Amino acid sequence: MSRRPSVASLSSIGPGIMKPISLPTLSESGSRPRPSYSNGSLVVPSRSASYSVNLEAIAEQNPDGWEPDDLFTKYTVGEVKATQQRLRMDADAKQEELRLMVGERYRDLLQASTSIISIAQSSSHVLSALNEVRAATSSIGPTESERASVSGRGDDHLQTLQSLAAHLKLLLDAPEHLWRFMERKLYLHAAWLFLLSRVVHRSLLRGDADDDAVWRTLGIDISEQFPIVQRQWDTVSQFRTQISHKATMALREQNSSPSEVCAILLTLHLLESRPLPETLATFLAQRTRSLNASLNRTKDRILNGNAIDAASPQDGTNVKSRRVIIREVKQKLKAALEIVVRTMGISRRIFIPQSDGNSPLMNQVLHHVQNNDTISAKTLPAEVRLTSQTLLTTLPSSNHFLLLPPSIKWYKPYIDGSPLLASAQGAQFKQKLDDWFEKAMQNIRTAMELWFAELSTIRDLWELRRWCQAWLQSAEGLDARETGEFRTVLDSVCRQLAVMIWKSALKLSEVAFREHLDSALETIGNSSATGSVDAEPAQYLFHADSAPSIVPGTMNTTSSDMSFQIYRSSLRRQMTGRTPLLDDVLSTVEKRAKDLHEDLLITQDKSEDSRVLTSQLAEDYRHDAEMLCSSLTTALQTKIDGVSAKKDILATVFLGRTADHISSSYSFMENIGCAESTTEEFRSQLAVLYDCTLERWQNHTVSSVIAAYLMKSCVSKSPSDTGDATPSARPSARLLDSLLALSSAIQALGIHTKTDRLTALTWSLLRRFVVSLVPHLNPGNRELSAHETWDLAFLQLILECWGPTTQEQQSLLLASLPWSTQANWPSDVRDGLSESLSRSQILLGLLLPPKISQSSAVPEHHKSSSLLQLGLPAVDAQYQPAFDLVKPSARFGLLLVGSSVTR
Repeated sequence: MSRRPSVASLSSIGPGIMKPISLPTLSESGSRPRPSYSNGSLVVPSRSASYSVNLEAIAEQNPDGWEPDDLFTKYTVGEVKATQQRLRMDADAKQEELRLMVGERYRDLLQASTSIISIAQSSSHVLSALNEVRAATSSIGPTESERASVSGRGDDHLQTLQSLAAHLKLLLDAPEHLWRFMERKLYLHAAWLFLLSRVVHRSLLRGDADDDAVWRTLGIDISEQFPIVQRQWDTVSQFRTQISHKATMALREQNSSPSEVCAILLTLHLLESRPLPETLATFLAQRTRSLNASLNRTKDRILNGNAIDAASPQDGTNVKSRRVIIREVKQKLKAALEIVVRTMGISRRIFIPQSDGNSPLMNQVLHHVQNNDTISAKTLPAEVRLTSQTLLTTLPSSNHFLLLPPSIKWYKPYIDGSPLLASAQGAQFKQKLDDWFEKAMQNIRTAMELWFAELSTIRDLWELRRWCQAWLQSAEGLDARETGEFRTVLDSVCRQLAVMIWKSALKLSEVAFREHLDSALETIGNSSATGSVDAEPAQYLFHADSAPSIVPGTMNTTSSDMSFQIYRSSLRRQMTGRTPLLDDVLSTVEKRAKDLHEDLLITQDKSEDSRVLTSQLAEDYRHDAEMLCSSLTTALQTKIDGVSAKKDILATVFLGRTADHISSSYSFMENIGCAESTTEEFRSQLAVLYDCTLERWQNHTVSSVIAAYLMKSCVSKSPSDTGDATPSARPSARLLDSLLALSSAIQALGIHTKTDRLTALTWSLLRRFVVSLVPHLNPGNRELSAHETWDLAFLQLILECWGPTTQEQQSLLLASLPWSTQANWPSDVRDGLSESLSRSQILLGLLLPPKISQSSAVPEHHKSSSLLQLGLPAVDAQYQPAFDLVKPSARFGLLLVGSSVTR
């Protein structure tokens, strides 16, 4: 705080003192106006003006001092009193401040005066002592010999002190250099400097008798005069564990070169006195930890849920693309394999003799350290080419260390290299490497099973396998035996994962087949599906899909080809009778079988290394594919057994069609990859199931038609009731309805493309109908009516068209007819029924064989025709319809023709 002058009162201030002090002037806005004269009269200013006075302005106006008369002349009494009051308050404040300052600084003033007196006395004492020394030394004069001896002893003393200084400097600078070496990962340099510092410490405190005697003759006691030596060594000795720990941790680094690893192992041997053979075990143990850490990082991520969430198909945002998964697996596998390959290569380079005859790197380093061979040192890497001299020259201020004694400058740490030279040691090293490699392969195999489990196709799995083989060929560090062992592990994992992938795909195929089959059966079971194309496959053949249309300029070549491919596939499905529901069921297994077949084609590698694996995979897959075929058969058998033939005949027919299309599916049978014998057995089982469904269908159809036949009354009159004297023989309307119902049922079955099967099915259905109808028409050998007789005779004529194969059924019909043999038939009956058959041969075409031989069923007077096997019907004057028709109405309501009837 700066001090200001204290003012007691206005009257006590002299003219000289008051020069720098000025009263405040009146402000322009709030100051009181001075008195003035106007027109000879005095004008008094207002009393409300401010009394503030500017002291500096007053002082400038009166540089010689203040005159009371002038003040009262220029200012009013009020302004002078206000200024006096302010000056008095300022003077009181300054006086109080001075009082406080004197009270605080009084003690300091007394102490300072005492110190000044003491300093003066000490200075006088020093001056007197210097005068006495000058007087004493001037009276003594040494001789020339004494001067020469003192000079010699001074040089020896100087050299000893310089050597001592070099010892101390090395010991004092050691911590900084040790930190620098550890930061640069030069652990062998740090260990060597540590041992050198220990030698320096021992030479100072516990050194040789010669050094100790020299220092003692010079009157130097290191332990007493330089206690910093022990304290500094206590600091340096703590670096031993740090260097060992950091060097051990550095063994886990993947990118270390053989020379760096060799330097680290020598560091552990020097600091921890580990035998050199045991350093290999240390190196392998640290590499095992590094390998486990690399593998466990992925395991932890999988266990935490990242890999599971990434592979979960429930949320589309978390699904990884296959390229991302493959890239991640490659990176993880490459990191693990590099650790193994580099570990094996580095271990062989350091401890095992090379195939070209060169000794191991560790032996070369030991030879250099023990013999200090400059020629061999040129071939060594810089990390292990080290001596005490080279170490000291790399330190800052290396010129100071030239004063160190030779025992320190040429110091060599003791290294016992005899175990490395033993002949049996190489075999032990190889055994250790082999054991470590086997354990590493076990760990990698476990990790590979987890990593490869993320792959969903055999294509991706084989891509990784080929990448591994290519990487393994370019890698260096493994011999032929180890490379073969890794390939064996790789093939084993790939085989195991491939089996899991296709088992999962086959299981999904079975599950999808069952689900789609259940859905199709449920759709067919609905009442609304009765008229659908799946319930009546014949309608699907005439279902017209929209043809692809191309608008110029709106479609490119690719989209155009795609639209035509879709249209062609639709036409093929129509031609083969694959209705939408049936195609949906079959596509589930055909598409998956095709995908698996394409994936398995990738595994067909003809190289020598993959030939065994390929054969093993083919055998394993063949067994699983056969299991899928057996599962499909079991699923169809279960559904057929669980469907009621009477109530769900449509479902039964659909199941039979499914079994038939699977057995005849070229895509599925070729892609599923079963053995030929298994494929034939599978097809025979499906054929049995198909025949079982046809058996049920025939029983249901025949029973339904016969029931309808028996429920209908005969439309035609009996011959006695007609007005005609000679009524023509022809089948009844209910028989023709029944035969048309059989024909329609066969047509609705949808097997029109398979002629042989259609012929066999027609013959079987017709035979069943005849065998079932005769007992109902002739129970207890009762007398048949004329129409019933004609119906049986008409059936007899149809059976004759089938030839000798229906001999048993013809005999059954003849036994029910009033004529014992066909030759005994009345000519009018035979001609009338033959004419009816000739007229209805087109309507009943499905019930007739494809080729009809000339027999009694074909009338002789009929003309032959290439389209009508039974010949052209005879032209009569009176038209006789083949069926009993309803009388036509008076008009045709839906035809746009003229009519007299008003609409």
